[in-house]
Amino acid sequence: MRFTIAIILIFATLASTSPRNRINNSDVNKYLQECGAELKIPTSEMNKYKAPEDVPDDRIGQCFTKCMFEKFGIFDKENGYKLEPIFKLMSENNHPLVGDIEFIAVIEKCVKESNLIQNACERAYHGSKCLYSDNFKKKNVA
Repeated sequence: MRFTIAIILIFATLASTSPRNRINNSDVNKYLQECGAELKIPTSEMNKYKAPEDVPDDRIGQCFTKCMFEKFGIFDKENGYKLEPIFKLMSENNHPLVGDIEFIAVIEKCVKESNLIQNACERAYHGSKCLYSDNFKKKNVA
């Protein structure tokens, strides 16, 4: 059943791809600045937050992750991670693992585990670490 749902999501995502939703460096830099300002992160420390796998495991790092993912539209504090927007974002940005069924199962697993965590910042951080710690590296796309 999960396999069927994943396939439907992939095709729906590919069919609705729109170039205006692509992420570019200016989006990322804008979100980095906005989240840094919201959390009062000193400019001198912002380099720690540029790569998801390097974000510190503390309250600020966790809330920074939440802020970034909210801005990308793949997370909200009430419901946690949202699968369909994750797949859509991957598709719109030509992510190399868009059609990888094994990787889709990993995303589903990480989202399911993370969404059990009550604190929104911890939830966002856990999901990020789940994906980036091993899963992206195993696929050589980190």
